[in-house]
Amino acid sequence: MAGETKAGADWAYPAELSPEANAAMAFIATLADGLPPLSELDSEEAKRLTNPLSAAYSQSALKGLATITRTTLPLAGGAMPVHVIDAAPGTPQPLFIFVHGGGWVLLRPDAFDHVCEDIAVALGCKVVSLDYPVAPQAPCPKPLDACVEAVRYLKAHGVPGLAIEGATYIGGDSAGANLSLGTLLRLKGDAASPDAGVLFYGVFDDDHTTRSHQVYGDGRFYLSTADMDWFWRYYTEGVPEAALAEARLLHADLAGLPPLFLAAAELDPLRDDTTNLADRLEAAGVAHELHLIAGGLHGCINFASYYPSVAATHAAIARFLGRS
Repeated sequence: MAGETKAGADWAYPAELSPEANAAMAFIATLADGLPPLSELDSEEAKRLTNPLSAAYSQSALKGLATITRTTLPLAGGAMPVHVIDAAPGTPQPLFIFVHGGGWVLLRPDAFDHVCEDIAVALGCKVVSLDYPVAPQAPCPKPLDACVEAVRYLKAHGVPGLAIEGATYIGGDSAGANLSLGTLLRLKGDAASPDAGVLFYGVFDDDHTTRSHQVYGDGRFYLSTADMDWFWRYYTEGVPEAALAEARLLHADLAGLPPLFLAAAELDPLRDDTTNLADRLEAAGVAHELHLIAGGLHGCINFASYYPSVAATHAAIARFLGRS
């Protein structure tokens, strides 16, 4: 199924799991052994338990195919730390701005260095991974504000010593896909807008009654509906209703966006967020490609060694960006 681009409603829900999915689930269970459910933790406890574990795994998964350096962007809203991933030092390449997942609450770029290394190699891009502020200290829309400012800065100034040439892309996974799409919506028609977006299994609405939530949201498949309730609560608690429109992006005016590549994970409560977004993009006349990561759990690009379909997805992204 990897590489299909038809509407999500046409994809069959699997009767049984693939060997890849079973292996990935077993590994994730080992990695998370002893961690309580998010619903039993407050945000700071969750960060203390989850962030170091995820960072250690990412560093162990690096292949040594890129240099990774840390710097800061001097933004008006405050300096933003970033990781710069370069698989071809000195060779001019397009820029890919990566916005990490973690439900707007958890994780930092050091949990995604291996993901960005894969992107840098597969897409032939320089990757700048944003360490944007997270909730509850920075609720909606403050993370989005910071991402927009970072994109404006990178488009205008780049990164000292980084050989950037050609297009600029933005992309991310889960909540990072939400922030990437939100950034593209904020910058629609602006000279600072990236040229295309790549959205891995994003969250685009707070409707948790979709079929994919019903089928995959009970906690057997890594991410649960209860987890998503927890993330949304921390991101949006006390936020005025008008501001929530910048999180519920499925209902935004999508017309005029640049080309978008959408990757849905097959065994993901958020799968229908992506397929529903594809339907909205089709109706709005936005160029896009919808790709299913076969057997994929939410977070599967972090566990690419278990999924040949992730490499196939990266190859499809490279072809898509080459046409866009």
